[in-house]
Amino acid sequence: MFFATDRVVSGDPQEVASYTDSREVDPKLKFGICEVHIPSTHRMGSVESPFATGVQSLDRFIASRPTRDKHVVLFRVEPLSESGFFPALTARMASVEPEAFVFVHGYNVSFGEACRRTGQIAYDIGFRGAPILYSWSSRGSVLDYFKDAESSRASSANLERFLEAVSVRTRATRLNIIAHSMGTRALVNALQSLALRQPSGGRRMFSQLVLAAPDIDAAEFRNAAVRISTIADRTTLYASAQDEALMVAKKIAGFQRAGEAGASLLILPGLDTVDATGVRESVLGHSDYGSNRALITDLRELIHFGRQPDDRSGIRARMQERRKYWEFPP
Repeated sequence: MFFATDRVVSGDPQEVASYTDSREVDPKLKFGICEVHIPSTHRMGSVESPFATGVQSLDRFIASRPTRDKHVVLFRVEPLSESGFFPALTARMASVEPEAFVFVHGYNVSFGEACRRTGQIAYDIGFRGAPILYSWSSRGSVLDYFKDAESSRASSANLERFLEAVSVRTRATRLNIIAHSMGTRALVNALQSLALRQPSGGRRMFSQLVLAAPDIDAAEFRNAAVRISTIADRTTLYASAQDEALMVAKKIAGFQRAGEAGASLLILPGLDTVDATGVRESVLGHSDYGSNRALITDLRELIHFGRQPDDRSGIRARMQERRKYWEFPP
């Protein structure tokens, strides 16, 4: 699995803990490869961890050592120079499948957690190309919402340059993006700039663009949606009325989030809106959960097979004020 990050590296760049929650005034991208092990007991949609067992106090620390037979484990990080990264990425796609997906994580996520989530998504959707993590400098703390918000937006210029480089410097026939939660703020800003430079009438830069539970102001997203939908073959928004993290984000920010469902569901031209309230779980890790099989299966059909919503098995079409959207049955 490949990664790019603008986190500050303090210490040995081969150690996960060296990729800190700090960012520089003028952050530079770092590149590399990491290996994520998925256990044979893995449940689709879950990132198995000893910290999700509910063990408390001293017992929690005693039981907290991850093991490869039970947990999703990040066990190797290999830094690469930019000049080494893109040839390695191109070679990987040439050896398996000429496609890639870039995962942009959300709020309250450490570098190690982001690596493990990216590996889990790639495994669960059966992705055959090159999985890539773009990791911005989230502080990995529930209490640092506003600091994460600033870091996400500050990362948009680097994300823009990185996505353009992946598109131009590799031979990917399909380049997909999955962005989660607060990571969509950096992505939407980046895509708006890229869309302005995309040649009209030519091949679109991206294949599937997936916005999972976007923690971005709904009015801001509404204004950006038309432009960003022109840069991808298909743009999908997963929303939920039961996402507690988005509920908290709305209270903090004071305005509707683009990832909300119910009466606030965004149904816009050029956007496939999927109401994920029926899965009754957070979208891509907004909180600890056991399995989100329905959502991962839908992602697999979308990215692995490129199916449009009406052809995907787990969702059904609905209408709201003569506007079509899709939902997971309860």
